[in-house]
Amino acid sequence: MRFRAGEKSIYKELNRSPSIRFPIPVDLALPIHKTSLIVQSILGGAEMPWNDKTMKHKQQYAMEISIIFKHINRLIRCVIDCQLFLEDSVAIRNALMLERSLGARAWDDSPLQLKQIEQLGIVTVRKLVNAGVSTIEELENTEPHRIEMILNKNPPFGMRLLDRLKSFPKLRVTVNMLSNSVCEVHSGACLFCMLRAGPGFETW
Repeated sequence: MRFRAGEKSIYKELNRSPSIRFPIPVDLALPIHKTSLIVQSILGGAEMPWNDKTMKHKQQYAMEISIIFKHINRLIRCVIDCQLFLEDSVAIRNALMLERSLGARAWDDSPLQLKQIEQLGIVTVRKLVNAGVSTIEELENTEPHRIEMILNKNPPFGMRLLDRLKSFPKLRVTVNMLSNSVCEVHSGACLFCMLRAGPGFETW
């Protein structure tokens, strides 16, 4: 993913976009800089600076998106497995969040997660956010007629949209303390115990 002739100006402008969560703080030169900005442009819903001069690079940008997302899920799974072995809980959490974001092609903790819903694009998501609806849960709790009013749609658009949300799984985690795992360390005034966590999901 090396920079091609004439591409750097595009990515330098993209690097200044507010949609890029982790801008590159040095001069753009390495292939990793380009790859990072391409991934962030997708996850952040960035508007690419296409114009008459840069339009010739649009096809190359689309091709490189396809190549990156063809391989990136295997790479992030490798990162997760390595961090599980190292028992690095912070890195595991961040890697899992990144994996979810890559799967949805939107940052997991941003309103762009709404793009996962059919017929909702970036412009539609912005309208919902401006009306105070920024998560799937908030959208589920919004009346159909209000959805239609926000998006300027006719009935039964709101009802159909809410019906599509029913296919989204409702995630849950249960945690139980094992009764025979508690031990107290008097010198350090610490208490150790073993927990068993169980993830699951529900669908309507």
